[in-house]
Amino acid sequence: MIHCHRIVTQFISSCEYIIYHDADERAWLIDCGEYSPVQQWLSDNNKTLAAVFLTHAHCDHTAGINDALKEWPDLVIYTSACQGIEYLQDPRLNQSRYFDSPFTVSATHCKTLGDGQSIPLYDGTTLTAWQTPGHSPDSLIYSVDSWLFTGDALIPGLEVVTRIKGADKLLAQKSKERILTMTDENTIILAGHDTNASNKNRQL
Repeated sequence: MIHCHRIVTQFISSCEYIIYHDADERAWLIDCGEYSPVQQWLSDNNKTLAAVFLTHAHCDHTAGINDALKEWPDLVIYTSACQGIEYLQDPRLNQSRYFDSPFTVSATHCKTLGDGQSIPLYDGTTLTAWQTPGHSPDSLIYSVDSWLFTGDALIPGLEVVTRIKGADKLLAQKSKERILTMTDENTIILAGHDTNASNKNRQL
């Protein structure tokens, strides 16, 4: 059986999600704003990190990647085929320049995903990427079973942030509408930020 564990970081309450299976040592990570809590979870649960899937390259979702690569040098970082690597390699675009620790992520560790492209995780379980530009041109969402990892393209109860470099308000609205057409009563939306300060890290 597959599970999803959410971690809410101290950096702007961004969320990262660990997907794992009871009978498999591999775990998969959606976003990596901080690596230390992920590292602790992996150690506690005897799991190895197979890959990181980025919803977009902004530093609150990617600042932990280089720390993860120190422990897992062969780790694959999946990012958008639309400017994902460009954003990871530019501290202005990934916004780390405007915080304490500007960083880049080497393209040698990255693979790109296009719209509708799927990656097998476990037997019978597949992750599919969908392009949802607006908040940033490299925004992706991911569907896995009934989970929909929406990053900052859709955070229920909040407007999509578009007053930043590379954002587009019209595209953000179109992407939001697209995401909503992909949901039904069984869909669990797992967004890029936690809007409930009392909501602890937990299994979903």
